[in-house]
Amino acid sequence: MLKITPLNALLNTSGCASCSIEYMARLEASIKLTSPVDSTKWGSVMYRVQNGNYPYMQACLRYDATVENGVEISQKTADNLWEVYNKTSTGTFASGGCNEVYVDAYCKNSVISINGTGVLSYNDTPYYNGGWGFQVRGTTMVIDWVRIIFTNNNTDLSLYTIPGN
Repeated sequence: MLKITPLNALLNTSGCASCSIEYMARLEASIKLTSPVDSTKWGSVMYRVQNGNYPYMQACLRYDATVENGVEISQKTADNLWEVYNKTSTGTFASGGCNEVYVDAYCKNSVISINGTGVLSYNDTPYYNGGWGFQVRGTTMVIDWVRIIFTNNNTDLSLYTIPGN
């Protein structure tokens, strides 16, 4: 069962007057990447997924997050191409270990935090809403737990499904 928790107190939403509060959400998950084909392979949190497919936004986490593009905020475009908006390296993602990953999506903003540390943000996300998901390339993702937090208790959870219940 998903627990709905107010998000307003968790995020700085000043300057968000143009967006509706209903589009503010956070995904929290305990993620571990294992068995990579090589250290450049990745797992990601997909967010603001449109029409159950692409386009969508992605918070990409490389197995070796210390490389230049170890963490990325990118978009899979309507043309099925990748557009990287922001990237960084970080030592906060433990390769092969459990990591608490937070993806905040509010207004046109995206913020990725790993193990309690904000590591990357982007402030011109092209979508205000959409679905959530996970994907991998060349590695295995182990997810211990997932929590999705919306801004209010009136969010229609029927829009969000998790395969296998």
